[in-house]
Amino acid sequence: MSACHMRRLGAHLSVFFITPYALVGVSVCIFLKVSLVGMKRISFAELRGKKVGVFVGSAISDNEKICYYVPTTINSLGIAGCSRSMFANRISYWLDVTGPSINIDAACSSSAVALERACDYMKRGICEAAIVGGANLCFQPHVSVHYKRLGVLCDDGKTRSFDKNAGGAVRADAVNCLFLQKAKNAKRIYSKVVYIKSSYNTDKAIESKGLKCGPVRPEKCLIEFWNDFYREANVSPAAVPEADRAELNAIGEVFCKGKEDPLPVGSVISNIGHTEAASGVSAVTKATLGLHSTLYNIGTIDIVLPLQVKGTIPYQVSIAVVLNTKVLLAYHSGQIAANLYYETPHDQVQAIRDGQIQVVVKNQPFSRTYVAVNSHSFGGLNCHILLHGFYKRKDLEMYKTNIPRLVTLSGRTESSVSKIIHQLKAQPLDAEEIGLLHNIHKQDIQGHLARGYVVLTTNDEGETVSLAENCDYYPDIRRPVWFVYSGMGSQWAGMGAQLMNIPIFAKAIEKCSEVLERKGIDLIKILVTPDNAIYDNILNSFVGIAAVQIGLTDVLRELNVVPDRIIGHSVGELGCAYADGCFTAEEMILSAYSRGLVSIKTPFIQGAMAAVGLGYKDVIMFCYFSSSERLQQRIAKDKTAELEECRQIVQKEKSES
Repeated sequence: MSACHMRRLGAHLSVFFITPYALVGVSVCIFLKVSLVGMKRISFAELRGKKVGVFVGSAISDNEKICYYVPTTINSLGIAGCSRSMFANRISYWLDVTGPSINIDAACSSSAVALERACDYMKRGICEAAIVGGANLCFQPHVSVHYKRLGVLCDDGKTRSFDKNAGGAVRADAVNCLFLQKAKNAKRIYSKVVYIKSSYNTDKAIESKGLKCGPVRPEKCLIEFWNDFYREANVSPAAVPEADRAELNAIGEVFCKGKEDPLPVGSVISNIGHTEAASGVSAVTKATLGLHSTLYNIGTIDIVLPLQVKGTIPYQVSIAVVLNTKVLLAYHSGQIAANLYYETPHDQVQAIRDGQIQVVVKNQPFSRTYVAVNSHSFGGLNCHILLHGFYKRKDLEMYKTNIPRLVTLSGRTESSVSKIIHQLKAQPLDAEEIGLLHNIHKQDIQGHLARGYVVLTTNDEGETVSLAENCDYYPDIRRPVWFVYSGMGSQWAGMGAQLMNIPIFAKAIEKCSEVLERKGIDLIKILVTPDNAIYDNILNSFVGIAAVQIGLTDVLRELNVVPDRIIGHSVGELGCAYADGCFTAEEMILSAYSRGLVSIKTPFIQGAMAAVGLGYKDVIMFCYFSSSERLQQRIAKDKTAELEECRQIVQKEKSES
């Protein structure tokens, strides 16, 4: 695929380190994009250099032969660009991970077997996490023609799973991705993989009768396979008509014995069509997310692998729902989604006649317990996956605070960062989502040339509002960080009141307050009182400014903000000493106290200082002395009246401005 086609898919070449001259398959491009979108919940930098495996299931690639038969695309990069191995290898190269990178072809069970291989590798310690996906795109009509001649495609475009009058399936596109990791490392969990197993079982006697639909799985083989599966897992199990009937009979034999309530059964094929090699992960994705829709496009879900499978699940717990072939469930929404086009029940299935199996035709509540996923390949491979839901109800009140939340973001373009900021403002404040964003963007992401931030809070009406926000181009040049500590004149009444809501700042102030309490100074009163006269005492100004500088320095340290340069003036020089470790907090606050005490006790010539916030041209009109000689003459006299007059002029100017 050319570079222009790649851009049409919305994936910039530079993100995946692909040269514009590379010939890259369409499926590879879309899988890269889906991985990029889904992995936004994970910090790329955390994965770099680690043993993270990539396992992708793919079978027929409609465009892999393009490098052989299209003359305009023949170049030295064709084989690498269109090879199915590049599904996994591109992701491994892009993330710079060192685990296994494998493409698996097991026909319709490809992605399910990829999940099995990933779980096995993680249990054996070969990799610590895994990206599992599947891809199937229907580009060439010739493939569909072959399927139609084989007799597995329906005529009316409707997949009637489990229906007596089923006449085949519909081919469908799907590209999906899961992120598999151990429970101790997971930041968000959708479901747990309890057990997974694949086995090849067919009946050659039935196959020899000339059926065109591939090997037939007799009920006996499925029953033995499932019974072995749940015995090994230490869990008690409480669209062609012939295939559905055999599977339903086996389900009734294994899962419905001794159950009073009917067993809900559904098929994702009826909803999205047969996605072939991607069908296994499609079923897992739908079972996990189901009807739920979130603010961001979800390309991956977190699947957790228990550290120990056997012995962790009580033996008498029964499975609540079984997914036949590819079922549509919802761990997150708590509902089983309806099966489409189911009209005529199978009258030859005993479990359906007895009401033990219930094909879901309407959305119904689900207890989010066990889910079993079946994946049967065209070639005769059976793969079974047992999941257990992990649902945590979101309680936004748990994180309620009156402190505004700072969210820092990065993206490839300014528009992408602005879009995320807009989405955050359009929804209630979600501390868990903000925590995920902090985790993602705490380290530099290569290729992100836009930076942005937003400060969010909630108003009295419960709406999310932005106190400040900005987004700008980032040239990837790190500018030095300066800590600037101000001197006298930077204080104001109540300057520490809101800062005391920050625990780290409050802890620093309390520490300084204990030191000054022995000197008869109430530091907390100095910082929080709204009385403007509190700083008429210069001693209060010294200790107030110093205490705030100590608290803010501690907050910045907690955020791992390390300065390249430090500069300060007046009492701010003490702040510099604390920032570079020359002074402890106790030494700095006592130094500020001593300096303020000297200013009060020493009989200086009376004078005053005004902080007016004006430029030179604006303030020159208020200067009383035009030369140093005249200044020396007037210093010798008592100028109390003139100082008071100057103070009144400054106050008048400030009030008018």
